[in-house]
Amino acid sequence: MHAKVNNTAALFKPGEYVTITQNLGSDKNVLLAPEQSVLATINGYSVFIAKNNKAVRVPVTLGSRVKGDVEITAGLKLNDALIVAGQSQLKNNAPIKIDTKN
Repeated sequence: MHAKVNNTAALFKPGEYVTITQNLGSDKNVLLAPEQSVLATINGYSVFIAKNNKAVRVPVTLGSRVKGDVEITAGLKLNDALIVAGQSQLKNNAPIKIDTKN
């Protein structure tokens, strides 16, 4: 990417490489999930949710990634109980026990 930057303070040298972070705005009605909770498969992305004491695999569509979180644009609902640890060892509809101590 090339960008024009006001350099009147001479902070940058010609040809110098820099790393930038650009805030593209935010939507207040987004679902964010920890990146580690998302599983990548040959068919796309999915997460596991806890439903009726079972781990249920749900296909999801991803949006932007921000500091270890990823936006879920489709497939997950606001009140879904997202499984965020150990999901790589789960199978769809596997019985689970929810630890309410933590």
